[in-house]
Amino acid sequence: FLFGLVVGYLIRRNVHEVYIEPRVRQKYVGIQQDYDPAIRDELQARVTHVGNFEDSLHMLTKQIRMSGTCNAVTILNYVKDWWDTFNFDSVTVTNYTVLLSYPNYT
Repeated sequence: FLFGLVVGYLIRRNVHEVYIEPRVRQKYVGIQQDYDPAIRDELQARVTHVGNFEDSLHMLTKQIRMSGTCNAVTILNYVKDWWDTFNFDSVTVTNYTVLLSYPNYT
């Protein structure tokens, strides 16, 4: 066991003394952002406007909603309609199935 540690230590020292640079140097490509600043400004103005924030907060909190119930569809439609006002090419809703644990009220 001790012999293996000594040999491993010596091999490690001899193998990694010289750094070999890769033949092909890859150029770092940053994230390209190709968006319209006017759309960004409109989104930011609508999100930060106090009246819109208060209306959205009131709509989202006036009822108790559990996931997977019909009340959740109301929120879904509200959020979808809100995103539709930004003139995107498309706003889609994807249905999926998950296993949820609901409280037992009996």
